[in-house]
Amino acid sequence: MVPKTVFIYRCAKMSADPFFKKVTMRKTAVIVVFIFLFAANVPGDEVDQGLTGAASEQVMVSTRQVIDIGIDSGNVIGLTQSMIQHNFNDEQILDAHGVMLTAGKKGLPLQVVVAKASEGIAKQVPPATIVSAMQTVASRYELAFTMADRFTGQIGQKNQLGLIVAESMAAGLTDEDAAGIVQTLQQRGEPVKSDSVYA
Repeated sequence: MVPKTVFIYRCAKMSADPFFKKVTMRKTAVIVVFIFLFAANVPGDEVDQGLTGAASEQVMVSTRQVIDIGIDSGNVIGLTQSMIQHNFNDEQILDAHGVMLTAGKKGLPLQVVVAKASEGIAKQVPPATIVSAMQTVASRYELAFTMADRFTGQIGQKNQLGLIVAESMAAGLTDEDAAGIVQTLQQRGEPVKSDSVYA
């Protein structure tokens, strides 16, 4: 058995040895790398849990961006999973997410864009057609809200009139007719009534 003082002396001598320091640094570096690797495999946020193994890193980042603009995370993850199952490629998913991001940044109602995507998937419409339909809906609402903004600066009235115009355009009202109606309202100076949505 090695006496305690001899053991302490040998440890002190080893710790002063440059070779021992290199070996210790290597061991420390290996331990740190293992910690980071292990931490990377620990379950993370909802996106990781819902899309890992099914989606690329780009799609996962894009999904997080859409969630950040205010759409419920469960809805976005569910929609993205449906897109993957419906054979959307990464570019088409990123385009669909891009439509939602742009609509959100412009203050347009996101639920109509999401509903259009869900509707297309449910009807087994080809992915490219679904993305195109989402873009069409977003453009329609953007035009309608732009027209409404010319009529009133009040956000409540603008949103209400924008929804009315967009839904009328979806039902067949042309862009020119919609612009004419908004212009007529503007010339008359008539406020939008709260019950006009249900008329």
